[in-house]
Amino acid sequence: MPSFPALLRDDVTEAEAERLQGEFKARVQLRPLPMPRTATGVDIAYQTTSSAAAVAAAVTVAIPSMKLIETAQVAGSCPFPYVPGLLAFRELNLVSRALQTLDQPVEVLLYDGHGIAHPRRFGAASQLGLAFGIPSIGCAKNRFHGSMAGGLEAGRFATAPIRDDATGEVLGVAMRMQDNAKPVYVSPGHLADIASAVEIVKACAGGSRLPEPIRQADATARKHVRFFEE
Repeated sequence: MPSFPALLRDDVTEAEAERLQGEFKARVQLRPLPMPRTATGVDIAYQTTSSAAAVAAAVTVAIPSMKLIETAQVAGSCPFPYVPGLLAFRELNLVSRALQTLDQPVEVLLYDGHGIAHPRRFGAASQLGLAFGIPSIGCAKNRFHGSMAGGLEAGRFATAPIRDDATGEVLGVAMRMQDNAKPVYVSPGHLADIASAVEIVKACAGGSRLPEPIRQADATARKHVRFFEE
């Protein structure tokens, strides 16, 4: 059960959502996280016929084999609008319902979104991790806050820091999961630090641009959202 259910609400105003992020961001803890035995990826797929109907999926795999351990999916509604910086309030209520149907304890969450690489240092991965008191890592397909410092080499697992434009603080890294692939943007969410986040995401590499737990969660959500559309 979540420790802070207010962070999973989707019935708030934009102003209330920003207030909650400002209130809870100081509770985020960044610290070394030993390599877990499993990782759980979460993602959402939206129906093409509706702006709110969606399926959330959670997929747990073993590290380092990436063997599938458990999957869960929940269909529902995401009534909060898409607002940059407030993705958590659109998605986490449904995602949390999928997580709570898993039988196995979650050791670390990988979210297709950002952790502290966020204007208020409290992206969806941070919000989800804090809500449940579980280590979490953001691994997004697009950079949202901060700038990449220097170039990014072409090789697999090449990294470049992402720095806050105003303070110069390192918020995470851009990292290629495959040779010459577009990078993903990794930042710690909660109960992990940057170095731990990078090593865990590396350990979850499969054959695609995304870490395997997120790739499988994305595929599961897409499969089931198509089922509900048919």
